[in-house]
Amino acid sequence: MSGRKPTYRELKQRVEELEGIIEGRLPGQELRQSREMLEMVLENFPQRIFYKDLSGVYRWCNKLFARDAGVEDPEKIIGKTDHELAWTKDEADFLTETDRRIMETDTPEYRNLEPRQRKDGEPAWFEINRIPLHNLQGEVVGVLGTYQDVTEREQMELALWESEQRLESILSTVPDIIYRLDAKGKVVFISDAVRKFGYTAEELVGKSLLDIIHPDDKEKAVFRINERRTGIRSAQSLEVRLLTKEQDSVPFQLSFRNVDQEPVMLISAEGIYDSDKPERKRFLGTQGIARDITERIQAEEEKEHRNQQLLQADKMISLGVLVAGVAHEINNPNNFIMMNAPILQRAWENIGPVLEEYYRENGDFIVAGVAYSAMRDRIPELFNGISEGAGRIKNIVQNLKDYARQESRGLTEDVDVNAVLKSALTLLSNLLRKSTGSLSVKYADRLPRVRGNFQRIEQVLMNVIQNACQALPDPGRSIAIRTRYDPENRRVIVNVRDEGVGIPKKDLKRILDPFYTTKRDSGGTGLGLSVSAGIMEDHGGKLEFSSSPGKGTVVSVILPAAPQAAGS
Repeated sequence: MSGRKPTYRELKQRVEELEGIIEGRLPGQELRQSREMLEMVLENFPQRIFYKDLSGVYRWCNKLFARDAGVEDPEKIIGKTDHELAWTKDEADFLTETDRRIMETDTPEYRNLEPRQRKDGEPAWFEINRIPLHNLQGEVVGVLGTYQDVTEREQMELALWESEQRLESILSTVPDIIYRLDAKGKVVFISDAVRKFGYTAEELVGKSLLDIIHPDDKEKAVFRINERRTGIRSAQSLEVRLLTKEQDSVPFQLSFRNVDQEPVMLISAEGIYDSDKPERKRFLGTQGIARDITERIQAEEEKEHRNQQLLQADKMISLGVLVAGVAHEINNPNNFIMMNAPILQRAWENIGPVLEEYYRENGDFIVAGVAYSAMRDRIPELFNGISEGAGRIKNIVQNLKDYARQESRGLTEDVDVNAVLKSALTLLSNLLRKSTGSLSVKYADRLPRVRGNFQRIEQVLMNVIQNACQALPDPGRSIAIRTRYDPENRRVIVNVRDEGVGIPKKDLKRILDPFYTTKRDSGGTGLGLSVSAGIMEDHGGKLEFSSSPGKGTVVSVILPAAPQAAGS
């Protein structure tokens, strides 16, 4: 017979043959022939076989069993108990008790794994089957047992288990994700490193890797998998975004740089084939490693950011030098304007009575292409506008010089923020009319004053309101501005809310950086909010931003109330 394990039917048949021999059911010659045939079969059976009576005494065994018991001749086993054989006392007690239980309960037991000790003292494992034997009346008269030495199998399984444990231990300490896919792209194995992204290895096994790949990257992933299938090797790693379990709508990436600080992975993959011969080569699957390179990407971005800061710092140094020279060039012609405009205004005031008398005597006449009757009230406003514009030029130049020097000057006024806002809205009235058809402004009553500089606070509000106007995609969107007082923190706050395009998350943290702008193509310099932040810092205040892309932005201009105002 082969080395296969006997079936229950075969064992039962042999038991019945033994029972027939025991009870003498077979006559004469037939009995002898059957006995000889059975003994020949049992002696050549690849398993150890024994038979005990009710008292636990051995009545028969084959040669393999006899050798395990320490003797060569099976006849020397007959009539002995387990305590008289080469077993240890513990083994003999165990075997005696087990066989007694089988006979008392009349219940067979199959494939029991039991430890033993060989004659040479080496430990061994045996897989044992025990069946109760019956007479013609159905009474239990003994027990038949078969067993085989499975030590080598158990040692191999133990070695395999230990190897798996070592491999599992190694994989648990490796931060990279190690994976294997079958030919259809389904996960066969994946290491526990995936827990970092909200998954367990068990729930991913059997799933298609495409199930957790971002929809926009599935086509690329399928293309790369087909590369592996055909045996074409690519120098590039697989670059796709995967969906995390906790944030199904927020993808993390595989070697794909995203601006929202999501996990970044670098995946390498290699095809698995059943042969190296081209004519027999069959694709079995893909295996590879996914490495989290988020920190590396962030470090590269931080390095780039630092480089940009150095460039900006260099620009600021250059700006300081430039401002010192340009301020002089601008101030010279501006001084002419500031000095001459009041003289011209006084000249107009002196000429006014003469022109009025001429008008009364001769009627209306033309001045600069416009009737005198229309111009006589308008010209004083023009002179005032020239003087105010020249004054603003002077203030802007001074603010640039102050910003370049990073020092605060002239912050000694008690400023009414409501008045500052009204002035800023007047100056921006034309831009506001063009930008939105829905502007609402609310001024807080009895708003405390702040300590600072009227023109510089006005400059901040104008920058913030201008940005709100530029953020609106059409005049149908609204801008809402309100002032309020926070008594708990003693702060005066101006909120500017727009329904514009919003600010992406990646830009919010850099929006105050000098020269950083998303509107460079339309003339943005990146200085407006940066200068404003510097002015607010000089005043002991700050700018705060809250934005949702597509929904709009709220900018809060926050200033500490003047000590006396806050106390009152």
